[in-house]
Formats: sequence, structure tokens, C-alpha cells
Amino acid sequence: MFDFISFIPRAIMQGIPLLFGSTGETLTEKSGNLNLGIPGVMYVGGILFGIWGMMVFNIISNCLGCSILILVARYHWKRFDVMCVESNRTERSKA
Repeated sequence: MFDFISFIPRAIMQGIPLLFGSTGETLTEKSGNLNLGIPGVMYVGGILFGIWGMMVFNIISNCLGCSILILVARYHWKRFDVMCVESNRTERSKA
């Protein structure tokens, strides 16, 4: 269902970059230069940055996940190693 209350803040948030671009274009046109490609450049830049951001986020999250996995594995391996040493000591003391 369409939620009009949450639509307004999102529309304002997503419209602010276009507002900045159109304000800059208006000032540029007043100085005598005409550039009609501003909205297209902004849209393409946003799309490419979104794609690039997803790729970088995936790389960083994968590296972070692997790092956490390695740290957890090292912690458990040290605990396992200590348990093995202690069990060897108790076996030697029984003999």
C-alpha cells in the first residue's frame, strides 16, 4: 500500500540534489552558458555511483566477514589446543 506520509520526506531527500543541479544550471545560464545535459549527467553519475557503491560494499563486507571468521576460528583453535594440552597432562599424571 502506498504510504503518503513516508513518501514526502523521501521525495524531498531525493529531490535536493536535483534542486542543487538546477540552481547551478540557472546561475550558469544567467552568465551566458547553456548546458542542457545537467540532469542526465546527474542521473548517470548517481546510477554509476550506486553500482560502484554496491560492489565496494560487497567487497568490504566479504573481507570483514572473512576476518571475523578467521578471528573466531583462531580463538576456538587456541581453546582446543589448551584443552588438548590439559588432557595430556591429566593422562600423564594418571600413569
